[in-house]
Amino acid sequence: MPSSCTSLGYEILSNTSWAKGKSSGTVFLNDILYRNYDINLLTYTLPSGTRGIADQAFANAKLLETIILPASLITLGYATFSECESLLSIQFGETNPFYTASAGSIYSKDFSKLFLVSPGYVGEYIVESSVKSIEQTAFYSCRKIVKVRLNDGLITIGVSAFRSCTNLAEINITKTVQHIDNLAFALDTSLLKIYIPINVVNMGGSVFYSWNGQQEISIEFARRPSSWSQYCFASSNARLRWNVRV
Repeated sequence: MPSSCTSLGYEILSNTSWAKGKSSGTVFLNDILYRNYDINLLTYTLPSGTRGIADQAFANAKLLETIILPASLITLGYATFSECESLLSIQFGETNPFYTASAGSIYSKDFSKLFLVSPGYVGEYIVESSVKSIEQTAFYSCRKIVKVRLNDGLITIGVSAFRSCTNLAEINITKTVQHIDNLAFALDTSLLKIYIPINVVNMGGSVFYSWNGQQEISIEFARRPSSWSQYCFASSNARLRWNVRV
């Protein structure tokens, strides 16, 4: 594998006999942590020199409480810590030039991007005031969060950003948000209502995947804008209310 590779997909080795035979430890491919197989892990320190963590590398490490990341880390995969329901502490053992850790979360160094929130985070989460983009899967499987307060100045909500936040009951889409990407609020079955203001000029596909008929989406537009995906409400049974102003 070339040294220029900085990320690996979740399924790349999953069906190989080698991967199926693994039941413990962590596996590296070059300087990328591909998978953790230790489900009883409590604390883990990534070795210095690690440049990337693969998609879902720590998935289902339900006992993991603390992760310590190195200065060399430059890429985080999709849903890296999904289902890590005990994870509350994310730290950098050394100063990282790209990321910073704050309140159990990973932000860009300038706090303009929110990359990841610990799945063990409990209660209300307040996004930092300088954030412009909530990156893909940032809140993925944060099942203990019940309220999220978004900031004025936020522009983009990424792919699956709040997916599987099954106890999320309240979130405000601020009037600066312009882009809501695919599956952003998929499987958020406790979110009984959400308001989409008129500044949202782009909406991806299946944003409200698996919403039920008890949930309601209020939209300031009178009809679906042409810039929104025609599949933005696909696989959703939520009630739609158009031309709503609050």
